[in-house]
Amino acid sequence: MNSPQKGLELPRYETIAWDIARRIVQEEYREGVKLLGRSLLAAQYKVSPETIRKATALLQLHDVVQVIPGTGIVVKSRTAAEQFLTIAGNRQEFYELRDRINFLLEERRKIEKELEKCWQKLLRYLDPYHS
Repeated sequence: MNSPQKGLELPRYETIAWDIARRIVQEEYREGVKLLGRSLLAAQYKVSPETIRKATALLQLHDVVQVIPGTGIVVKSRTAAEQFLTIAGNRQEFYELRDRINFLLEERRKIEKELEKCWQKLLRYLDPYHS
């Protein structure tokens, strides 16, 4: 599977959530297993504990993990992790298509501007009194 970051800069917490989900799908982290604590995950990913909190909250929202106060982060569902990766991939594809359309619209604008210049120049050749 490709990372959703290819081609654009997603928030760091989303890429971390994607990576954790990928590891669950690949069974590096198994269902029912407690993940490293927030501080250790923060050190591993070189981010703040708040970024890890956002990543795990996103995963909890999709039923991938369960955050249990005082206990930690427990892997809840490999199937939900697979679904999360599919959603993230679809979102990535949406952003890539949006960016491609914006790029093409800008290119079209440049081409239309150049066509207008050429058209005006051609008109001057055809009618030197036309301004």
